[in-house]
Amino acid sequence: MTAAYQILYKSLIAPFYRQNALLFIAIVFLMFGIQRSVAELLLFHRSIILSVLTRPVFFGIFALVWLVYVFKVMNWLRIQLKKTTFSFLFHITALPLNVQYRLLLQLIILWLIPLLLYLVPVIFIAINDGLWVGLLSVIIIAVVMILIMHFFFRKWIHAAAGMQTIAARNYRNLLIVKPSLLKFSGMYLLQQQLPALLMVKIVSFLLLYVLSRVDGVVFEGRMLWLIFVVLILGHYLIVYRLFYFVEKEMFFYRNLPLRNFKLLLIFLFIYILMLLPEAWALLGVAIRQQQWGTYWGMLCCGPAILLLLHSLLYSDDMQLNEFLNLIAGVGVVLLFCGMGVPLWLLALFTVIFAVAVFAVSYKSFEMKEQVGGLK
Repeated sequence: MTAAYQILYKSLIAPFYRQNALLFIAIVFLMFGIQRSVAELLLFHRSIILSVLTRPVFFGIFALVWLVYVFKVMNWLRIQLKKTTFSFLFHITALPLNVQYRLLLQLIILWLIPLLLYLVPVIFIAINDGLWVGLLSVIIIAVVMILIMHFFFRKWIHAAAGMQTIAARNYRNLLIVKPSLLKFSGMYLLQQQLPALLMVKIVSFLLLYVLSRVDGVVFEGRMLWLIFVVLILGHYLIVYRLFYFVEKEMFFYRNLPLRNFKLLLIFLFIYILMLLPEAWALLGVAIRQQQWGTYWGMLCCGPAILLLLHSLLYSDDMQLNEFLNLIAGVGVVLLFCGMGVPLWLLALFTVIFAVAVFAVSYKSFEMKEQVGGLK
């Protein structure tokens, strides 16, 4: 164990696991602590692994878990390297190139230990059952994620002495859009609201995926609409926090030459991207149930509802409990209208109402000093 490795381990590995210890304990408990016996535990994880190896949807979830975890590690690393105390890492670049690659690879493996440990039984079951395509797929995902981390880690290490400004410089190159309200809103959601966003997305995706793929004889469109509306309204906290982030932290955007209509389009685009998992989950309505009209109607209603919630926040500076009362009323109206009006027409009316509320309330909105529910 070299001195350089010990320094990097104490500076970057140990602090990461200390700061996220509670999260790892909770995940371990959910994955391994709720089964009643060892046999049930083994059967449960074997079923998960076989689903990952044989079913595209579960493989997509597997890849998403890897992507989210890698993003979390890289985001944590970027935040640490912005601190002046980590400028010493620049001196690693003086080491021979092969030593640099080996050190960085060792650190990446240590960061990925939780995922790599679970990869061991996945590989074993894939080989034992002859699932070579699934085995190759999971190995490719792991290798690609390691290479991505290695590329950016090495790039950031070379700029560690000036990390106070590297975040803006690198992310400007990585993002297609120029620095804008859309970019900052997206970064806020992915960095500050990622746990809440993931929790909502996982619950919403799983429920809609299962309900939209039941047998045709038991499929009930009204029940699906009820669950869909509840799940969309369940994004209320993300909408609320995004709204006050823009109005509180990005208040200067009101002085920019940005038309109100374009501002509303930015928020609509954010909510369309946010609901892409639900769009995928609802494919069963179109493919299995052969109800393409219902599918496209729900796809239109989802972003329209979130845009309406966002616009309603401009009507008054609400506390979170006041916003929840308003959402309850909106939910009742949507439930009844969705059962008697074509969904595409309901989506159109929702967007028109959102635009009307925004046009009337935007310029007159004033934020109070204390706003609850933002943490």
